[in-house]
Amino acid sequence: FFFTQKTAYEIGLSLVGSELCICDRFLPRLCSILKANKCDCIFFFSSDLKTLIKNYILFFACVATALVTVDLACISVALPKMLGYFSASKIEIAWVITVYSISTAICIPLLGYLSEKIGRKKIYLIGIFGFSLFSALSGLSQNLDQLLIFRTLQGAFSAPLVASSQSIIIDAFPEKERGKALSWWTLGLLIGPLIGPTLGGYFTEYYNWRWVFLINVPIGLI
Repeated sequence: FFFTQKTAYEIGLSLVGSELCICDRFLPRLCSILKANKCDCIFFFSSDLKTLIKNYILFFACVATALVTVDLACISVALPKMLGYFSASKIEIAWVITVYSISTAICIPLLGYLSEKIGRKKIYLIGIFGFSLFSALSGLSQNLDQLLIFRTLQGAFSAPLVASSQSIIIDAFPEKERGKALSWWTLGLLIGPLIGPTLGGYFTEYYNWRWVFLINVPIGLI
């Protein structure tokens, strides 16, 4: 668990030489903080390092959010190419987006329970890994049935990328900085409709529709 010098001072923590000292009257409060966060270690770090960590969290939360929205916008443009490749009807190919949206909507309400049981960070990392994996499998699909199955699973794993990223930012930033941080996060959310159609059109025109899925893999790994 990390304390800034200011926060540590407020709960009576201090360093004497290399030893950590705490005033007796603050001990119950410290124990309750550590117990609530399931921690047994305490680290001090400067305000500059804290700012760097917060900006790091914000950047990757925005990238993960943009990954979801850009992917959805790219696929909308690539649907006509998929229709021809799979020899599907317009109603059948529309399920590529529909199953994704349905699975995402179903999984979002479960995030609160899973975060309490597993931890928000683990859920978030699992979401990124699953989203990247099933993006790759969607891009390698050989028929429409495979594509719909992988898109359903991709939608399920995309749920933490938007919902959990917002709560992670809220936890990482103090109240006075939260509005600015959430503004940057909203930019990541809205960047999909801005560049997604152009990116999807480029891939489908100069490469093929599979790249609207495969492009998610290197970004997810980052």
